[in-house]
Amino acid sequence: MTGWNRGTDRLPFVLVADVAAAMLGVLRAEGIDWRCFNLVGGMHPNARDGRGLRATRRS
Repeated sequence: MTGWNRGTDRLPFVLVADVAAAMLGVLRAEGIDWRCFNLVGGMHPNARDGRGLRATRRS
């Protein structure tokens, strides 16, 4: 079985607000038909760090 080593490898992490902002930007942009975009966030927690991350509800 292949795993994530000891949980110390950095994993890509993107915030929902960043995804929403990127989607709105793409919808408003002109001349980008059939283009592909890769969205990457600034956070790179590892699997061990990720255990402490929790979803929060905005009021």
